[in-house]
Amino acid sequence: MNVSMDMSGLQSVRQALGIANMRTALKQDAESVAYIMKSLQETSAKTLEMSVTPHIGGNIDLKG
Repeated sequence: MNVSMDMSGLQSVRQALGIANMRTALKQDAESVAYIMKSLQETSAKTLEMSVTPHIGGNIDLKG
């Protein structure tokens, strides 16, 4: 039995799968960038807090 397929249909499916893969990768990249930005903001806030009040948390009172 000879089965012929429309090659344009196959190419269309390949293109759709490629686009879906790209969207998934871009979404993951966007989530990674958002996580990194959030971490940087938290680190900056902690650094700024330490520069404003460097004496807090620097000493331990051992007198009891």
